[in-house]
Amino acid sequence: MLMKKKNVTLIELIVVLAIIGAFTGMTMLSFSLVDSRRIKSEMNSILADISWAREMALSKHENYTVSFNISTDTYTITDSSGNQAKPPRKLSFVDITTAPNTMTFSPPFGRISLSPSSSDNIILALGSRTVNLEIFKDTGYVRLHVPGGGPGCFIATAAYTILPDKGREELNILRKFRDKYLLANRMSRFFVKAYYRFSPPIAHYISKRRWAAKITIYALKPIVWACKKAEEK
Repeated sequence: MLMKKKNVTLIELIVVLAIIGAFTGMTMLSFSLVDSRRIKSEMNSILADISWAREMALSKHENYTVSFNISTDTYTITDSSGNQAKPPRKLSFVDITTAPNTMTFSPPFGRISLSPSSSDNIILALGSRTVNLEIFKDTGYVRLHVPGGGPGCFIATAAYTILPDKGREELNILRKFRDKYLLANRMSRFFVKAYYRFSPPIAHYISKRRWAAKITIYALKPIVWACKKAEEK
């Protein structure tokens, strides 16, 4: 006996197309998330190496230089004698689209000399995604900017960048106070949220002006003192 051929109904066709569409969407989202993690990871590694070079320049009282090669997507760190301070590093999957040829940290304040002097950004790209590291020569301050991401660095961090040894201790005091007290109840969390929203432009202004950073540090001294006393109780 011959079996009748079953016709595919419109509803069944829609269900099949919906399943295919959902699977395709999840696959694309998965690749997108992988790309996002890769590019952020690479920029965080560059940021860590740049911070390390600055710390070495300040602690050893000699220039340290980070050199970028856009054509090979690599960078190296050398001391004042031209010796490699770390092995050369090549980025994986990610392209360096914009970077200075060299950025040199000089003691005693960790200021940056760029070559060429106008190249004050490092931009990485992976597909349609980009991340940008802004360089501020006068203070030696760098800021990571991820389009669509959360807020960048803030006022205290921008100001204390010019005094890295003392600044590290005082920043830790402020952060501990924030975590222990300000994030402990709803009202103070509202204050922190407002600060995170409105402070980045102020921090950006301070990071480009050494005199503004110094004034900010003096203004923060009583706040740091009060936070320290609260922690000691």
